[in-house]
Amino acid sequence: MPFPTVGSVVLCRTGRPVRQDVAMARQQHQQTMSVRSGSPLTGFFVGLIVGVAVVLPFTAAIGFATNPYTRHLFSGRLADASQAGYAAFWWLVAIVLGVLPFLIGWAVTKLSTRGLAIVGGIVVLVVIVGLVLGGLFVF
Repeated sequence: MPFPTVGSVVLCRTGRPVRQDVAMARQQHQQTMSVRSGSPLTGFFVGLIVGVAVVLPFTAAIGFATNPYTRHLFSGRLADASQAGYAAFWWLVAIVLGVLPFLIGWAVTKLSTRGLAIVGGIVVLVVIVGLVLGGLFVF
């Protein structure tokens, strides 16, 4: 069944001109996309999600840093390190994990899509290098 027309303007089911529906759809799309482009709420939620994902390793790192007997859990070079070096290593890991949600939330709020892609690529490379070096020297 063809759309009803008034003169040369095609009407949709609601009786409004099709052009008006297209304009409303574009406006709603722009409003939806503006949530992504630098909204503080978006950065907060991304930081919250990262914080929830990091909370267990964060507390484990603090536990390893504060209990001297956890050094015996690790064989290899990490077990051979001095007590101060072992504690400093785990405090450094805890600080990095504690700052990570805030840093990622800020990055989502302030950076463009291209900037986020670059930062994401750098983070992936750092994680891969950390896993390789950890496998070589720690375990």
